[in-house]
Amino acid sequence: TTGISYDEAYEFARGNWNRVRNKGVRTRELESYFNRKAQKIDTKKVYHIKSKNKDVVCKMTVGTFAKDFPKGNYYVLVSGHALAINDGKILDHEYLISKPKRIVKHAWKIK
Repeated sequence: TTGISYDEAYEFARGNWNRVRNKGVRTRELESYFNRKAQKIDTKKVYHIKSKNKDVVCKMTVGTFAKDFPKGNYYVLVSGHALAINDGKILDHEYLISKPKRIVKHAWKIK
């Protein structure tokens, strides 16, 4: 989300979030950090079903999030993984970009 290299980001995560090699970072470490440093984004989406005349609330997918937030830089958590969405573009490992239906667990706008 900030334009730094993978190696710089890895060292930042290791130093600030206690990242362990091949284990990642605990979600609570990320939540604690980003809730203090960035704007938390509501990742729920409300759909109105006309035939039953009711609203259904569900979590956004990565693809929906990218469309709904076309401006700005976002740090996004999905199950067991983190990625960036910058100006509506999903930035992730090449093989994961083609999986826009992953459910967004948490997201923060990075300034």
